[in-house]
Amino acid sequence: MKHIASCEIIKDLLPNYIENVLSKEGKELVKDHIDGCSKCREEYEVISSNLSINNVDKVKINYLKKVNKRFLIILILLSIVTAISSVALILNTDKNIEEGILTLIFFAFIIIAIIIKFIAPLFGLIFSIVYLKKTHKKILVVPIIICSMWLLNSIYIYIKNLIYY
Repeated sequence: MKHIASCEIIKDLLPNYIENVLSKEGKELVKDHIDGCSKCREEYEVISSNLSINNVDKVKINYLKKVNKRFLIILILLSIVTAISSVALILNTDKNIEEGILTLIFFAFIIIAIIIKFIAPLFGLIFSIVYLKKTHKKILVVPIIICSMWLLNSIYIYIKNLIYY
């Protein structure tokens, strides 16, 4: 009966043994038991093989992180090129440079208004939700509610204006 209890204890210790977080005595205990018990040795091999699959998943995740960084860099570069080409187009197509600058200022005002009206509450909502999931601080419900109401109000006003005009 002691052998079964010992096997159960070893099965509980196997993940820590594989990750090399046991004390010296614990490692020796598990190693001695695995050498003498075929069931626990099979369990050890199964867990070890699953761990190598998880390492492959980590490699895939790291690759996807690199892809996301590249995508973000490309997105930023495209945004910069778009902004520069828009400025050049506005300044070069107008006959009068003052009109081109005025158009550029108006264009910048519209972009800032869109950012304040829609993107700021959306980012506030996303960051509050992510931080709430990480920290589980209940006080973060307040910015989530505020950003949600702000975003819903902005969308409501936009749709209402589309319908009436």
